[in-house]
Amino acid sequence: MLQRNMQDGRRGSEIMTYKQMPARIGRFFTIFGSSIAVASATREGRQPNVRDLEVLGIDPAQFRKIRQS
Repeated sequence: MLQRNMQDGRRGSEIMTYKQMPARIGRFFTIFGSSIAVASATREGRQPNVRDLEVLGIDPAQFRKIRQS
């Protein structure tokens, strides 16, 4: 079972239940897809999608300031 009890020192907010699994798996694939999209755009020399940068926690304005040498 994925749910842990309080004996292992974790707080209640860190307990993972089966109901949370689909959301966490979905979030994983969102982050993974955005990282691939940003890497591809960067490799091809074009600007990545703003949404993909935000999903990864990257400020689009700061990303635009990066110059390739």
